[in-house]
Amino acid sequence: MVVAVPEPASCPAEQCRLSDARKLLVVSPQFIVEHFELPPNSRWRLETDFETWLLTLAGDAAAGSLAVSVGDAIFAEAEHVTLKVGATGMAALAAYTGCGGPAPTLLRQLNERGETDTDQVHEAQIMASFSRAMAAFTRQHRRKEL
Repeated sequence: MVVAVPEPASCPAEQCRLSDARKLLVVSPQFIVEHFELPPNSRWRLETDFETWLLTLAGDAAAGSLAVSVGDAIFAEAEHVTLKVGATGMAALAAYTGCGGPAPTLLRQLNERGETDTDQVHEAQIMASFSRAMAAFTRQHRRKEL
């Protein structure tokens, strides 16, 4: 059984910013890892249809009725969690099961009424960013093989 490849990881997402708040770090068939940078006093909806872990790296937030701060983790599956970010903002890692690429609706900012933007522009922008990063990675990887 092969568990790991003894070489530096190839990361197509080094330059893959999915949105102002989301940066793609790892993509594999089994899981995806993103870095979230949420601004102070903002509100977000974490919406997932699959197993998702959120690990707080800096700052704090209220996740539903739970207070989360540095080192705390949240598990969600087939649900949504409202995040109310504290005064210092929040940095977190999100890991979720592979679904062919980043989940466009995983993290949505809420407006003053607690609603998300309903248009599909946000989703299209995330998938376009991911596609550009994958194309750049493929070009770079081909050059290394030559």
